Amino acid sequence: MRNFYNLNFMIAVVAMFVSFAGRAEERMIAVCGPDGEAVEGATLTWFDAALDSVGVSVSSASGVAVVEMPPAVKVLVEHPGYSSRLAEIAVAGADTVRLDDGLTLGEVTVGGETMERGLTHRIYRIPLRAMQKYPTFMQALNEIPSVTVLTSGTLFMDGHENVKLLLNGVETSVQELSTIAKEDVARVKVYDTPPARFAMQGYSAVIDVQLKSEITGGNVGVDISQAFHPLKGNNSAAVYYNYKRSKFSLLYNNENKHYRKYSQTETLAYEVGGEKFGKEKIGVDSPSDSDDNSINLLFQNNRKNSYLYNLNFGVGFNRSGRSLRQLVNDGGPESPYEAVNKLNTRFNRLYLANHFEKTLPADRGSLLANVTLSRYNSRYRSGYMEFEPVYTAYPSVDVASAYRSRYDAVLAEVQYAGPQKAWGQLSASAYNTYQHSRYTDTGTAIRENSNDFGISAQYDGWRGKFMYTAMMGLQGMHVGATELGRDYDLWIPTPDLTLYYIPSRSLWFRLNYTYTGSLPSISQLSETDQWLDTRLIFHGNSALRPYRTHKVTLFASLLTKYLTGGVSLGYTSSPGMICNHFSERDGYMLESIINLDTYTVVYGQVDVTIKPLGNNMLTLFSRVNLGRVRGTSEEYDWKGYRFQWMSVASVNLDRWTIQAYYQFPGKVADGQLIRPRAEVWSLTALFRPMPSLSVGVEWEMPFGRKFRESEHTVATSPVATSRVTDIRDRANMLSLKLAWNLSFGRNRNQARPSFSKDVQDTGILTK
Repeated sequence: MRNFYNLNFMIAVVAMFVSFAGRAEERMIAVCGPDGEAVEGATLTWFDAALDSVGVSVSSASGVAVVEMPPAVKVLVEHPGYSSRLAEIAVAGADTVRLDDGLTLGEVTVGGETMERGLTHRIYRIPLRAMQKYPTFMQALNEIPSVTVLTSGTLFMDGHENVKLLLNGVETSVQELSTIAKEDVARVKVYDTPPARFAMQGYSAVIDVQLKSEITGGNVGVDISQAFHPLKGNNSAAVYYNYKRSKFSLLYNNENKHYRKYSQTETLAYEVGGEKFGKEKIGVDSPSDSDDNSINLLFQNNRKNSYLYNLNFGVGFNRSGRSLRQLVNDGGPESPYEAVNKLNTRFNRLYLANHFEKTLPADRGSLLANVTLSRYNSRYRSGYMEFEPVYTAYPSVDVASAYRSRYDAVLAEVQYAGPQKAWGQLSASAYNTYQHSRYTDTGTAIRENSNDFGISAQYDGWRGKFMYTAMMGLQGMHVGATELGRDYDLWIPTPDLTLYYIPSRSLWFRLNYTYTGSLPSISQLSETDQWLDTRLIFHGNSALRPYRTHKVTLFASLLTKYLTGGVSLGYTSSPGMICNHFSERDGYMLESIINLDTYTVVYGQVDVTIKPLGNNMLTLFSRVNLGRVRGTSEEYDWKGYRFQWMSVASVNLDRWTIQAYYQFPGKVADGQLIRPRAEVWSLTALFRPMPSLSVGVEWEMPFGRKFRESEHTVATSPVATSRVTDIRDRANMLSLKLAWNLSFGRNRNQARPSFSKDVQDTGILTK
């Protein structure tokens, strides 16, 4: 691994000094007013053929400015006293731009649409004026129809939550998109059906943010959300510096949760041999602390339409601990008595990621390769004590466990995307993930090796109002461990078929079918006994077998000026699904894991965004989820139901952003567990004294006394368990919020990413 790190460092050093020389022809452009008078002080922003800004100049007292050809092929002329113009630069000779209704150059159409439809994705260009109404660029993604981003950074798109975020095609994070400079963004690509390499990883959609190239200068971005009583926050800071094709980044993120009124109440009831056993543990306010920190160093070298290399080195540290006090009532004469449940974990991570893309010459497509090395170290300590009776100085029950684990992994993937032709586009990908882990407790160390391999080919085509994506893959999985006695393997085809029907730009339908497979994990296969109660034992099941999943989804989307809506209907069948199972044994009850005979999920989801004013100045978003889960085994079958509702109201003005969020206390069915959701309120108000600075507050639970989460088993389960977690010092909590982006050393590319004739600046540049 050390040699690999050295190789990466050498590659990065060499790439930083790569440069390409070329002489550009200077072109004189005269700027005049309606009557032919020279216009001094007009700003001219140059664009290349891909509408990427490549330079800026200012007209002199005689109205003359200089641009460079190539790369400039279009120019945007702006002056406070005149209307702005976007024009083609003539191939030869001099040009004149007249700032009135007429042009002497070939004019580029600037319309009211903000979206172009490609074969595999949609392209959006968000106007800078629209982005400046949001505290960060991450929040500005709300300008894209069918995308909703909450102030917490949670993103919903076309009914999906498992959306992969990319920056220039490279994996990124919410924190990075919250700190980049808005003026550096050129366009956003939205993939309703993800490329093959992401589809095989289980992602349902991809958002790729494309930055302008050839930028000089840097920026500092800060995104802070912090409460001080109790201490709770999620904060990010980043420094970026761009020099022509190279970009250097330093990112830091901190998440902290320090509660003093954290309690956990549990109940347990079951019957063994006709004798009933039960226990109730009433939670008492206790401390709970968690801190997570990460640092990332990135270097990127990008030559447009040629290659991109990205190096990402990251480290992370997580520490969490809690000591939960409970009052235990088991029906005995000494009840209630005191118990203490302790948990302490430490988690460190280290990774090095290489990403390389190459655009092949002569319109032969593109090639992508990625290699990521990672190491994770964790330490887990837990303990449980009971004091019976409560005044006894020494515990009557004192049990503890501790283990350490180390996880090493290498991920390698490659993808080829062919050129787009009239008949469509072909692409192919392959990946391999090798993992080695070591688990150490008081006994002998357990070692596990696993390998996940996949290849796939994807075809995207378009005929009339139909667009289709057909992916056929082969996936192989292997799990082996020293204590299992045998290895587990699964080879399975992984088809993923999607059909779109697009009758208009505002209405489209998507039908999707996927077939996947899964292997049991090492923790599920281990049969080490874990005592949960006097007559209740838990262990895994080494006889578990792999299982497969069929999934069919129908989605309809409506995009209009005043209403954006999406309706999703789905059916999932997973015969052999792994699920918790209770059975009575000789003198005790066993909680284990089995392969079910059948497991089905039927669900529906509706997303609606209403824009009463026809723009994002006022938006009302609601999401409703309904579902039914059913599982059957030889001994019993059970049903569970799902209901969720959330709503967001947002006001986005030039200087103010106000958002109200509400989550109804619905419930979620997950196997044999029912998880009632918490009722959540939050109000956020942000003020912008300048476009690059937003300050304000977030008020969580303004109408609630506590934040509650819970779960319980279904009624047909022979063991009835429930767990309720309350956080009472989260109620009425105020967080300071600040988003600030400061640019420095910039002398190029101060252009708006898009331009419009209308006063709302909602148009795009079109070729």
